[in-house]
Amino acid sequence: MARLGVIGFGRRMRHMLDVIGSFSAGAEIVAVVDPEADPLQRDFPQQLAGVTFYDDAEMMLEEASPDGLLIGTRCSSHAPLAIAVLERGLPLFLEKPVATSWEQLAALEEAAARSRSPVVVSFPLRVSAVCQAAWEIITSGVIGTVEHVQAVNNVPFYASTYYHGWMRDDEETGGLWLQKATHDLDYLNYLIDQPPVQVCAMESKTVFRGDMPAGLH
Repeated sequence: MARLGVIGFGRRMRHMLDVIGSFSAGAEIVAVVDPEADPLQRDFPQQLAGVTFYDDAEMMLEEASPDGLLIGTRCSSHAPLAIAVLERGLPLFLEKPVATSWEQLAALEEAAARSRSPVVVSFPLRVSAVCQAAWEIITSGVIGTVEHVQAVNNVPFYASTYYHGWMRDDEETGGLWLQKATHDLDYLNYLIDQPPVQVCAMESKTVFRGDMPAGLH
């Protein structure tokens, strides 16, 4: 039985735990770190039955000794928490973005180089049906060498998520290039199967503009 620890028991991690459970692979949650312990235990009594809540990740790692970790906290804490897991050599499922600054990224890269941890970063779009169909066409060779790719990713129902809640804070998320476009960069690299030589990013905001103060609904 694989004993799992979860740091950040939000909607995304609950979904991933349901997916893991669907494989009947013998995994169970034994420890959780989340500031909303009481409401979570009230709202998810079956999923959290027998689970111990901890105040911080270090305490959980020391006392619970999980076999693997899932990190689904707010973006700015992904890297420091991942480093703590990597230092213990534990299997890690890490939500994207892996870091929100160059300094975090450098520290994470150094920790990864020293670690034996197997790591999966949450990039599900590369296994979506449309991406897999494109991959099969490309790898079949029927269209020859890929010289140009144009991708459009419309997510119309995300406006309230990215502009009305905590994700509107670029200091927390690193902005939409890290919070959302990482998915697109991942599946493009996957499809092309070539490392990028140069990256150029441009943006334009066509909604939620104006000179009103932030935070209004």
